[in-house]
Amino acid sequence: MKKALLIDSTRRGFIRATERGLDVLKKDPKRIDVNFLDQFLEFVEFRTPRREDASIPVSHSVELLDPKRPLRMRTNGCASVSSPNCFTG
Repeated sequence: MKKALLIDSTRRGFIRATERGLDVLKKDPKRIDVNFLDQFLEFVEFRTPRREDASIPVSHSVELLDPKRPLRMRTNGCASVSSPNCFTG
């Protein structure tokens, strides 16, 4: 009901009906459930999964790791991790 903007939190553990919530109560609905809340755009947007931003590049190289092999740091040919040339990119 909060995502449908029917109630508002005044402080921890306390809620109050919003103007929208009072309007809903005046109509005396038999039930307020998900199907009822779907009439409010804010609630629908909350429930709709968001697509990832298409402008963020996705790496297509996936490296599968064998859980029995120890992890090794990728050094890109560096002799030492502390070398300043290891993390250029």
